[in-house]
Amino acid sequence: MKELFKKICYPHPLLLFFLVLISAAGLVFVFANGLVESTAAYILYPLSAYTLTALIFHAVRFFRFSLKEKLNDFSFYQKYRNDPLFRSSFSLSVTLAVNTLYLLYKTLLSVLYSSAWFFASALYYLILSLTRLLLLKNAKKTAAEQQKTIRLIGVLLMFLTIVSSAFGYYAIFFDRNLTYPGHMIYAAAAFCFYNLISAVSANLKKGKALVSSASKKISLASALVSLYSLQSAMLAAFGNDAAFADLMNSITGLVVFLLIILLSVFMIRNANKE
Repeated sequence: MKELFKKICYPHPLLLFFLVLISAAGLVFVFANGLVESTAAYILYPLSAYTLTALIFHAVRFFRFSLKEKLNDFSFYQKYRNDPLFRSSFSLSVTLAVNTLYLLYKTLLSVLYSSAWFFASALYYLILSLTRLLLLKNAKKTAAEQQKTIRLIGVLLMFLTIVSSAFGYYAIFFDRNLTYPGHMIYAAAAFCFYNLISAVSANLKKGKALVSSASKKISLASALVSLYSLQSAMLAAFGNDAAFADLMNSITGLVVFLLIILLSVFMIRNANKE
């Protein structure tokens, strides 16, 4: 399964080259001819998103290997590479900082636009930030204390997902005046790609420690929510078919809801098994 995951994230360079050509030429053709809502466009959009993501993964891997020799001279990098607990704590700290900034941004939007959906998103990222803070504080505690914290995080994540889904349902079917500012599209896209890269990177790394396992599940949950937020923002900004947007948001929202509930259940079960 992991090998298949790597092949998807890191396609052969020749295949990636052709994907870049097809995506670039296709998007130019679609936008030049005003076919932004055609069948070809709906095929090109996810293909282009995948191509961009694969390019980023290849670029990260290239720079990581090219700089590895130089980085080995630094004690911080050696500790980060060889100490799983330090690496996990550092990654949690960085992700916590990024989530906190995005939380403040979403909170500001919820006030400026009086939006229940923006408020729900801000609340969700607040809880995700708190869960990472809890994991960070418990990284060096006993296994029993870590189990208790992870069970609490699993329950919080499950409850918050249910509440946020209710807000999402309201935003889809009742909040028709919801508008997305142009800068939010870029912020949502940047945050989405950051979450995807963090989630993939974390889940490719080995490690069965409680904190590491819980951190991976939270990264996946954050990536799923950011994908849904990006889709909603793009449909609201560029789509003209409200019925199609409602359908796509409903389907994606349901899939994300079920996956995060499943992640929460696994988190609680793993904590109880240890």
